[in-house]
Amino acid sequence: MSVAFSENALTVLRERYLRRDEGGQLVEDATGMLRRVATAVAAPARDFGEDRTFWEERFFERLERLEFLPNSPTLMNAGLPDGQLAACFVLPVQDDLDSIFTALSRMARIHQTGGGTGFSFSALRPRQDRVQSTGGISSGPLSFMHLFDHTTAVIRAGGRRRGANMAVLRVDHPDIEEFVNAKHTPGQLENFNLSVGVTDEFFAALDAGTPFPLRNPHRARVARTVDPAALFDGIIDAAWATGDPGLLFLDEINRHHASRLSGACGRGRVEDGQPRSRGAGHRRARRLPARAPAAPQGRDRVPLRLAPGPDALAGRRTGAPRLPRVRRLARWRGRLASQESL
Repeated sequence: MSVAFSENALTVLRERYLRRDEGGQLVEDATGMLRRVATAVAAPARDFGEDRTFWEERFFERLERLEFLPNSPTLMNAGLPDGQLAACFVLPVQDDLDSIFTALSRMARIHQTGGGTGFSFSALRPRQDRVQSTGGISSGPLSFMHLFDHTTAVIRAGGRRRGANMAVLRVDHPDIEEFVNAKHTPGQLENFNLSVGVTDEFFAALDAGTPFPLRNPHRARVARTVDPAALFDGIIDAAWATGDPGLLFLDEINRHHASRLSGACGRGRVEDGQPRSRGAGHRRARRLPARAPAAPQGRDRVPLRLAPGPDALAGRRTGAPRLPRVRRLARWRGRLASQESL
């Protein structure tokens, strides 16, 4: 059987995924791409005493029926020398130039192979903080995010598409308001998704209506306090207007992530989110299917996740009237409560 790709899908495949020779001419079609992927992914079966041909054919059949398609790096790189198949990388960024520019170099290499990258910039000292080693003034995490953003725009991922990043800043960082409002300026951080790393302490202050402390990560002391309701309202306004930032629930992640016992992730704590490949980093909103998926038919059938209904993002950038602040806060809290009950 031939693969039932639409004309639009075939156009995208020809532009980004199908292999070309040194002269830029296509050397495979859609079926050839799927065969290349199936062959490469099935190859390790022999290391486990399995029949490679059996798994290659089984995987190819699933791909050919469009029951499953792997991520973009796999479609692009499978079967190539040193082919990089992963889509998601989290790179550490510490408060020194060596760490920052090492992460920048690694990001460029990852984007070159079609991967996406995520960073927590929470360890960087805030803007206008004194740098004792030079006697100068820190430019703050946003300035370095712009550097990463510009580099991403220059390096096309895999030579076929732009790279994608996710930036996280803790809600108690002194530059959090600048981070929240970064995308109100058109053209800023276009290669980033943004997420505020929220904490239990922040929501406790929000519920109690008490001042929330922002802490200098370099000096480990309170820089100033803010009204948590005003800060949360700013997050809502920015998300409504620009689609960013999202929320990353740091304490909830650390209560459940598997690496907390081994200390494998940042001394046992997670401080940043992992980007998912849907071209860019993944969106943080939970999307529910328009209807329940059909039950699998037979043990080898894989149910497909249905796309959201057309009104999934109704109201965003459509000129829909804003809700009053108190009602918006209540709606956000209601969403959080509903997610906890799932």
